[in-house]
Amino acid sequence: TDMLQKKLLVATLAVVTALASLAVIVGCSSQPKTLEDYFKAHESEWQEIQSQLESSAQGVFTVDLTVKGNQISQIMTYASTYSADAVERMTESFQKNAPELKTSIESQLASVEEEVNIKGISWYFSYRNGDGATIYELTVGGN
Repeated sequence: TDMLQKKLLVATLAVVTALASLAVIVGCSSQPKTLEDYFKAHESEWQEIQSQLESSAQGVFTVDLTVKGNQISQIMTYASTYSADAVERMTESFQKNAPELKTSIESQLASVEEEVNIKGISWYFSYRNGDGATIYELTVGGN
């Protein structure tokens, strides 16, 4: 169970790292209409966010990060496939921590929206077992 908790902590830290990276890296510039447009014009910033996410994953999972319109999609697939019992414990842990994580994400998204002057940015997170089955997913923002 200690290993499972470490993997959950790494997953949560990857989310926080991505948000912190986004908030710090994104700077003011010309007025893009969507976050996707912004990152097309600032490719190095997007690559930096991806790089920081990959390093924070510590080999526990792979990260697929994309942006479409104003939605960032972050799919984290664990390197291992866990048993049904382990997945149930992971899901419960994610659900328990979701309110606090959501509050943190909303705060970071507000900062990003202010920096890029684009409203309605959302972030979709999906934690997936090694076999691709969804363990937990959450969408934050988009208001």
